[in-house]
Amino acid sequence: MKHTNNIIKLVFGILIITTSCTQDFENINKNPNSPEVVQTSQLLSSAQRAAKSTLYTRERMGIIYAQHWAETDYTDTSTFANSENSFYSFYSGALANLQEIIKFNSDENTIPQVLESGATVNQLAVARILKAWVYMNVTDIWGDIPYSEAVLGNDNASPKYDEQSAIYTDLVKELKEASSQVNESLPRVEGDIIYSGDMAKWRKFANSLLLRIGMRLSKVDAATGQQIVVDALNAGVFESKDDNALYRHLEDENNANDHYLNFVRRDDYAISNTLISYMQAGNLSAIDDPRIGKYANPAATPDPLVTEVFYIGNYGGMPYGIDGGDALSLANGLSSQPGDMVRSKTSPTIFMTYAETLFIKAEARERNWITTGTASELLEDAINASMDFWEVSSTDAQNYITGLVPNANTLEAIGTQKWLALYTQGITAWSNWRRTGFPALTPGPYTQETNQIPRRRAYNSDEYTLNGDNVRDAVSRQGADDFETRIWWDKN
Repeated sequence: MKHTNNIIKLVFGILIITTSCTQDFENINKNPNSPEVVQTSQLLSSAQRAAKSTLYTRERMGIIYAQHWAETDYTDTSTFANSENSFYSFYSGALANLQEIIKFNSDENTIPQVLESGATVNQLAVARILKAWVYMNVTDIWGDIPYSEAVLGNDNASPKYDEQSAIYTDLVKELKEASSQVNESLPRVEGDIIYSGDMAKWRKFANSLLLRIGMRLSKVDAATGQQIVVDALNAGVFESKDDNALYRHLEDENNANDHYLNFVRRDDYAISNTLISYMQAGNLSAIDDPRIGKYANPAATPDPLVTEVFYIGNYGGMPYGIDGGDALSLANGLSSQPGDMVRSKTSPTIFMTYAETLFIKAEARERNWITTGTASELLEDAINASMDFWEVSSTDAQNYITGLVPNANTLEAIGTQKWLALYTQGITAWSNWRRTGFPALTPGPYTQETNQIPRRRAYNSDEYTLNGDNVRDAVSRQGADDFETRIWWDKN
């Protein structure tokens, strides 16, 4: 932990610095305060911090679209206002830093200067894996995006938009090559907040991401998806919660969890009535879901007479997707805020968990993509792993599993339980709902730009001004540029 803390504290001194020197005065025209090559350990710390922080606002969006949370004040997200959203910060932050790491470790002139940050092959592997994770989130939000010509700076200020199918194909290549590139016998990478340089865990993370990618293809290319899943399992995925890909936060506010920083200042979100209803006894299990006390705190002033709020004991679910004025009329104290495990200073940001890999394996078994175990056994293992992550006792977890309500549709059972387990992982939960349709979510009573739960976000208006031809080509391929436009893997 001390090692991780030191890594995180480095982040605030980091900038990507580029300089040039004249050929004739190379030896005398160097500014010691502006090095030609920044230590890649610093770039990696900065990239990881930027990745989780940039994604944070989109994660809140996904959490709301997946109906885990509802808004208690301004309700534009849950009522589907303003489809436009910008992806610029992903490229200027995390992706730019990761590209610099790759550049410095690919040029024989700069490799000697960055070896203090770890073996070249391991630095390249980590950068490629994290880059794939970022790009997967971006393309899952917008569909076609700049990819093959992106992050080239002045060399290409108007990058083309790659088709999502092509992006996914290249992500598979990148992750497979990065997984094979890892060399545990060589020096580990420095500046790694997620795994503290443990290269075996980075390999498992790459293969686990391949599991996620393979299952994303279930509607559009099941045969390819199956092969990706099988290959990933053979290469080695997460084996326990110790393999979870988590960004670790600290007690000081400069390095605190983003949810903590949000809730310290504002009171805009509460657990949704949708989530509470699925956690109530009799819906999915004979007993209340024991994660309720981890996902939420009791309402400050519960009032069962307020019928708009859905209660399990003192845990209150805020009505989802209502007009802002109606939301303001319901005092925040009536509903439950997210729990302390979600929004304490040191709560980790989740990149991927062991539980998710088990849910994917359960679905793969039900689809007959794999032959190991049974879907029901793997589903129970996945629920147990989620309970363990949220520090639910094994007794309470087993009681919940024993009381599971029989469901004739095993894919629905897996999809719904996975939706529950992906709490706080907004983009992944929203993406899984778009792909499977489970659980059967419906919009709230008040909607604005669309009366359907969004399938994607629209490109921001600046792109039409700065990169008009390319963005219009992408829109033409996808059919439209609005909330209802389905991305490639989400086609009916």
